[in-house]
Amino acid sequence: MFFDVDNRIIYPRFDCDLDSEKLQSLIEELEKLKKSPYTEGRVMINESSYFIQCVFSNHIYFGAIVVKLLKNSINKPLLELMARVFTLIATKKDRVAELEIRKREEYLSDLITWNFRSDEVAVKLGLQVNWDITKIRQIVIVNMNIYQEKNGEFLSELEKHINTIQFPRIKHLVKKECSENIIGIRSDMLIILVAEKERQDSSKRVRDMCESIIENWNYELGGNISIGFSDYFDSPSSIPRAYTQATDAMRFVRTFLGENLCMCYNELGIYSMLQEIRANRNLIRNLKNSFSKLTEHDSENDQELEKTLKCLLLNDMETLKVSKIMNLHRNTVLYRKNKIYELLGYEPWRMPYLLNSMIWALL
Repeated sequence: MFFDVDNRIIYPRFDCDLDSEKLQSLIEELEKLKKSPYTEGRVMINESSYFIQCVFSNHIYFGAIVVKLLKNSINKPLLELMARVFTLIATKKDRVAELEIRKREEYLSDLITWNFRSDEVAVKLGLQVNWDITKIRQIVIVNMNIYQEKNGEFLSELEKHINTIQFPRIKHLVKKECSENIIGIRSDMLIILVAEKERQDSSKRVRDMCESIIENWNYELGGNISIGFSDYFDSPSSIPRAYTQATDAMRFVRTFLGENLCMCYNELGIYSMLQEIRANRNLIRNLKNSFSKLTEHDSENDQELEKTLKCLLLNDMETLKVSKIMNLHRNTVLYRKNKIYELLGYEPWRMPYLLNSMIWALL
């Protein structure tokens, strides 16, 4: 019998002479052997003798070969040859899967920026990775907030957990909602392309799916999440605009309402105009000029007045809360607040300046 890295029998698929109790006992023995300094061993299960050969290559575990012993001997050279063949097959399978994942990641990056010569090319390239984008009508962004909080070795373990446990679970949920839905990973977020579903209210079904994701997320290992979803659109070429909408909604809900919540772009009110504001170069230049004295001061004095002001604005000017977020003493936050007032000559957190300040902070 051949076992994969997750202790599933990959051969023979059928006609296995192990009942569930024996199989569980064998898996337990296999786990013990994997954790030991040995790569092979014999075990007795219900008076039957089995030989286990763990398959490693360059310290990477590929699975195991299990042989039921009819006599008290085994052909070791043959078993070693089988182990090499098993490694080659598993390595090739992993590389093919890895290549497929990479191709989808590249296509997803092109998709959200619409980096294609034409709509026809976008659709054709999508079909090459088994993604049909012609029926996509909304975008959902699931941001994994923990990526902004951790770094180093922890992130490597987190990535492994997301790819092997969280992603398959959420993918199953998304596909169950509609088999034509598409899901991919990009950096610290899951991007879900929601397909059209006849005779169903689009907004309600997408919200229900988002709430189901929140309900089924493993927070202990995957950390907190924030979800935003776009308005409905008719053409695949609208995907980049919808991606920006979903991202804005996700950032808004995370910043102002808290984590593990979802929001649709059309609920943002005046903040939904952020997309248009970003496209207005004159307005952006004027907003930056309004706070240029803070930019210059930070550059010359290696301080973070701009960052502090944004944090204050987005947290109701609560200095104690900001001091915890920025890991500063409360008096340092108060000093910076006074310095901001001194440099600008007005309090940007009060009307009539507050609206400009909030838009600047959110850009």
